[in-house]
Amino acid sequence: MINNQTKNPKISVVIPVYNAEKDIDRCMQSIYNQTFTDYEVILVNDGSTDQSLAKCRAHAEKDPRVQVIDQENQGSGPARNAGIEAAKGEYIYFCDSDDEIAPNLLERVYAVAEETKVDLVVFSVHAKITDSKTGAVLREYDTAKEERLFPDCASFRQAFSKLYYEGVLFGAPYNKLFRTTVIRQNGVRFPELRRGQDEVFNMRYYRYTSSCKVIPDALYLYYQFDNQGRNKKYRLSYFQTTTKTYFQTLSGLLKEFEADDEYSKRKFQNSFVYSMESASLLAFNPVEKLSRKQKIEFITSVVSADFVRDIAKEIVFVPEGYERFWQLFSAQDAVGVYRQLARNIRVEKIKAPLRKIRDAIIKKK
Repeated sequence: MINNQTKNPKISVVIPVYNAEKDIDRCMQSIYNQTFTDYEVILVNDGSTDQSLAKCRAHAEKDPRVQVIDQENQGSGPARNAGIEAAKGEYIYFCDSDDEIAPNLLERVYAVAEETKVDLVVFSVHAKITDSKTGAVLREYDTAKEERLFPDCASFRQAFSKLYYEGVLFGAPYNKLFRTTVIRQNGVRFPELRRGQDEVFNMRYYRYTSSCKVIPDALYLYYQFDNQGRNKKYRLSYFQTTTKTYFQTLSGLLKEFEADDEYSKRKFQNSFVYSMESASLLAFNPVEKLSRKQKIEFITSVVSADFVRDIAKEIVFVPEGYERFWQLFSAQDAVGVYRQLARNIRVEKIKAPLRKIRDAIIKKK
C-alpha cells in the first residue's frame, strides 16, 4: 500500500540529477519497490541537457511523494543542498541517480535509527565494476563492515580515525542515513566543489555526530565504470579546490577529535604525501597539454601553497618508496619533482606492455 502522505514523511530521499535520462527510471523503480513507504523523494535537476527533467516531472505526476526542483547546473553538491532546504523528513538519505537501492534499505535504516536513537547510520555497499564500452561486469564486491555501536560523542570520536581510514566512513553519502536536525541546526552543507564535495560534507557532519551505528547489510548497489574519462575529471583546478578543502577539513577534524596517536598521524601523513604526488602529476595530464615550463610552474604552485607548507612541516611518516619524492617536494624543488615524475612515467610506459605479456603467459598456463 502506498502512503501518499508527504506532509511529514519520516525520510527525505534527495537525488541530484544531471543528464541521467538512461538511469533515472531504474533508480526510481528501486525506490518505488521499498518495503517502507513513509518517504518523500526530492529530484533536483541540475541543469540537465537531455530528457532528465521531463522524466523527473513524469515521476512527480505519477507519485505525489515525488517533487522536482529545477536549477541551473552547479554540481551535485549545490543540488543536494537544494534538496536539504526542501526536505521535510526527520532523516535525509542521499541517493545517486545512476544507482539502485535494496528493497528494504529505508525500512532497515529507519528501524536502526529509531531503535538506537543515533545521529548516523552507516551500512555496506555492493559495488559492480563495469566496462564503460561493453557494459560487462568486471568485478563485484561488498564493502563489508562489522556491526558496531558508538552510543555517545566520546566513543565515536575515539574510534573515528580507524573508522575513517579503514573505509567504514568512506567519502560517499549514499551509504549513510543522516538526521535532519543535525544538518540544519549546525549549518552542515555540501561545498561548491565539482569533485570531493561528498567527503567534505561527511566530515562536516561528523563534527556534530553524537552517536553512530554501523551495520554490515549491503543495501546500496553502486555501478562504477572503469577509468575512462579520469583525465577529464581531474584537471589542474582540482588541487586548489578539492585537495585544499579536503585536507584543511580533515586536519581540523582530527585535531578537534584529539586524534594524535601514532596510527592517526601515520595514516594522515601518508595520505598527504600520496596526494601531493597525485597533485603534482596533474601537470602531466595529457588533456592539459602543458609545456615543460608550464608543468614546472604548476608543480611550483603546489609545493609552495600555504596550506601545503603548513601541513608539510609536520610530516614525519613518509610511505615506503616515496622518500626521494618527499625529499624533493618538502625542499620545494619543483624542477627535481618534475624530473622524478617524468622519469617514473617513462619507466611505467616501458613496464606496462611487458606486464601485459607476462599476464598473458601466466593466464595460458
